[in-house]
Amino acid sequence: MKRGSVPAVTAIFLIFPLLLIGWLVLRSGRMSGFLRRWRQRQTQPTPAISPKPGEGQFDKTENIETLKDITYRTVDGQTLTFDICRPKGLSSKRPAIILTHGGGFRTGSKYSLYPECQDLAKLGYIAFTLDYRLAPKYPYPVQIDDVQYAVRFIKANADKYLIDSSRLGSLGGSAGGYLASILGLMDTRDPSQGLSNFSSKVQVVVNRFGVPMDMADPNLVRSDAQTAAFQEEILGDWLKGYEITDALYKEISAVTYASYDDAPMFALYSVNDQLALQSQGQRIVDALKKVGVAAEFEPFNGKGRGHGYDNAAPAEKTRIWNLQMEFLRRYLPPIQS
Repeated sequence: MKRGSVPAVTAIFLIFPLLLIGWLVLRSGRMSGFLRRWRQRQTQPTPAISPKPGEGQFDKTENIETLKDITYRTVDGQTLTFDICRPKGLSSKRPAIILTHGGGFRTGSKYSLYPECQDLAKLGYIAFTLDYRLAPKYPYPVQIDDVQYAVRFIKANADKYLIDSSRLGSLGGSAGGYLASILGLMDTRDPSQGLSNFSSKVQVVVNRFGVPMDMADPNLVRSDAQTAAFQEEILGDWLKGYEITDALYKEISAVTYASYDDAPMFALYSVNDQLALQSQGQRIVDALKKVGVAAEFEPFNGKGRGHGYDNAAPAEKTRIWNLQMEFLRRYLPPIQS
């Protein structure tokens, strides 16, 4: 054996404890991590099970809650419902915003305005997104009757839903923009529909590319094939069974109902809208201003087919959303000072 050399057995006995210590340290670290993760899992709340639709059951999203499928009307064998988005833990009444979906009076549902419903709740409002009966099975003026009844129902149940019944607004796009506008322009069309002791009017309107604002002036409606298709496919279903006359066009036109006691309106129309001309929005704004009602017209750069709102550039969508909310807050602040 060479001087200074260590027998193999001795080397093994020297190295083994070091390896064992290293393994135990590593193992300890892994176990520590495992225990840490296990403890975290035990302290985390159990994920909530999504509730089935029905009054009294809520979906939780951040600082808001959503009450689903509340029946506000049963008519002609059809049950009409709305969903509510509101801040959690309300202790005082808040203003309500009524959301009316688009779809040419013949398609669409309350779900299309869920993003707006939740965003309004985050701002402190109580938002109602509602369904109404659709054409051609239910032609004009059924849609007006339904949304007006919804407003009266909400006012009648203001205490239940913590609504300040004197402070309501409406927001909608396309056909929904028309219906939202009507809620600010016209009180109950037909008192025999029920709840006639409550008004159907709201105090502020956000009208996104609503049509028809003015069908009486042919210069404000496209005279090309697009207009013919619009009148045949959309108004044709909505006005099913009616004789098309100038008197009917005047009756359905929102401008017909402009008066001094109407709600302030913010009208938003795309510069390249293929369905709702800017002139439609400008006409209702001018009509309101003429009778002394505050009204603003705002053009925006839409993209894509239809009204171009959903496909607008992100910066443009942010800009026009902020303008809509600024208008609402001006005339209907979520919390009164």
